[in-house]
Amino acid sequence: MKKFNILQFVRAIIFLSRGAVCYKLCRNLFLLFLTLFFIQRKNDNQPTAKVLSLPFKIEEKYLSVTESDYQYSYHFIPLETKEESLLSKIFCIKRYNNYLYIHSLFNKSVMIFSDSGKFIKKIPIGRGPGEIMDPLYITIDEQNKQLEILDFFRQIKKYTLEGDYIASQPCCTSSEFEKLGNNYLFHSFTAQNSKNYFTVQSTNKETKSYLDSDKTKKPPLMAYSHLFKTDTTIYFHTDFNNIVYSISINNLTPKPYATLINQCTAKRMNSLPVSKIDDFCMGEKLYINMLNFNVLHNGSTIYAEMITENNVETFLYDTDTQTTYLVDNGLDGCIVGSHKDYQYKYITPSQIDYYLQNENVKKNKPLYEKLNDLSSTIKEEDNPVIVEIQIKNINHE
Repeated sequence: MKKFNILQFVRAIIFLSRGAVCYKLCRNLFLLFLTLFFIQRKNDNQPTAKVLSLPFKIEEKYLSVTESDYQYSYHFIPLETKEESLLSKIFCIKRYNNYLYIHSLFNKSVMIFSDSGKFIKKIPIGRGPGEIMDPLYITIDEQNKQLEILDFFRQIKKYTLEGDYIASQPCCTSSEFEKLGNNYLFHSFTAQNSKNYFTVQSTNKETKSYLDSDKTKKPPLMAYSHLFKTDTTIYFHTDFNNIVYSISINNLTPKPYATLINQCTAKRMNSLPVSKIDDFCMGEKLYINMLNFNVLHNGSTIYAEMITENNVETFLYDTDTQTTYLVDNGLDGCIVGSHKDYQYKYITPSQIDYYLQNENVKKNKPLYEKLNDLSSTIKEEDNPVIVEIQIKNINHE
């Protein structure tokens, strides 16, 4: 924004006061001048937001999260098993009010359950009004209290929170999207039909695109999601880019938020074929990519899942103390959803016995006891069980 010119404004007041302009008008103009002057001084003194540098390193001996001030609590939600509610792999979970919205790419379905796991509704599949063909992503429009589904054929389909169809609207080519207020952020994995990976569509339907794509490179799909939403902010990144960007409800222009200094990037790989990426990253002791990134506790905690050659490492980073902790609680699997300071995973019935044999799970008595109780109530053919994980830091409460 162009800076307010104080000298020009004072000259204008003096000029007006020489004519037949009334005293009241001059007084009001002077009061306006004072207001603008102090607003400008306040803006000039605002500190520039610092870009976080996240020092996750391979083979570093980090403290375990069990040795930190972070406390994990677990709540298991068995999803009701009916013929019409059968699920396998879960891609995304959204929680809002008393509902869980479950998106399965494998089943090409979107289902609604209560927060206790009771089956509510399955969004119908088909070509008719209110039906979905191939859902790519889901989000909750909290401002209008609606479920929105990004369908394959460049359509956003809107439903009530209970799953009743409302309307459809066209959108740009995209594979993921999120919504802040009435503003959209769209992400295209390969940007095949666009020059950029991300497009912001504001309330007035104006669109702007960001982060140039390289059409000569088509990196493999690595992450569950590239968009991570809090109440007022969306954080996002692309594959093989170690910068996490953010937009806020008050500023839709992307800004760098964090840099992962030990992640493999497109520049580092140069022209390597996809088959050589793993070897290159491991040789350089770089993480191949990032799976998940979440900001918790009003920005004082960063949660990140990083891909290595053989597994996924999970970290908590305390921004106040600049300390990194390794999350080694024994529960494998990636985060598929978050809501405030809650994270969501899922486990299948066949995995419960495996976890009960895990040494890290055995050390975590509350987790072990809950899994043991769960094993006596779940059958092999039942639906997955949602794991709701709350992360607390006693120093941030």
